[in-house]
Order: sequence, then C-alpha cells, then structure tokens
Amino acid sequence: MSGYVRAQAVTLFEVHTRVLIDLSSRRLILLENGRPVLRAPVAVGAPSTPTPRGRFFVVERIRVTDLGGPYGAAALALSAFSKKLVYWPEGGPVAIHGTNDPGSIGRAVSHGCVRLGARSLQRLFSRVELGTPVEIVS
Repeated sequence: MSGYVRAQAVTLFEVHTRVLIDLSSRRLILLENGRPVLRAPVAVGAPSTPTPRGRFFVVERIRVTDLGGPYGAAALALSAFSKKLVYWPEGGPVAIHGTNDPGSIGRAVSHGCVRLGARSLQRLFSRVELGTPVEIVS
C-alpha cells in the first residue's frame, strides 16, 4: 500500500532530543543535542512479551488522570508494536510510561512497554516532543 500527503498539509520542525533504551542493562538515556541529560533504570518486557528492538519515534504524548493507575502520570506512545500481543486493542502498541509498581523497575516484567519511576518519567515527559527518535537495543 502506498499513499501521499500534500506538501502544504505538512509542518516540519527540528527535534533536538533522542531516547536510547538498552534492554540488557535496563536503562534509558535521554540525549539533548547529543548530550545525555537523563539516565534512568527501567522495567522492560518479560521474556514471553519482550520489548521490541529497533528504531521508533514518539507518536503521542498522553497525560494520565489516574495517578495511582498502572501507567503513572504520563505515557509516551511509540511507533513500536508488539508481535506477541496480537489480541490487544490496536495490535499491542508499545509506550514509555510510569508505573504503580515501583518495585518492577530494573526487571523484565512488562507486556512490552518500558516503565519508568515517577521522577524520571516527569523529567522525560517534560523534554520529549512528538517525533522524538527512540532506539531500543539489546
């Protein structure tokens, strides 16, 4: 399938941030203008529902109203999808989000999403724009 978008319907802008997630060390690094400004431990996908590897980007910034819920205060939806969660709505979208289980940070326990502690999520969310590249490596 192919398609097109009229040039006048598109707005271009520069993004100066990039997110790197290392699954083996379970760490997230936020880079601004190529320099690390945040390093944080994360929870990643369990062996049965691994976090997908590859190059993705932020497609949506979501503020969550239920701060005690499973996603924390916010989520950054990615262009990534889990091949294991075909029965989930929209085919298993992957996001970076908070958690109501801080003990999960540093472990491989999620359904494929990347979980951050509350303070790290707040710092990340305040700096990451739509279109920010996210690279997930092992």
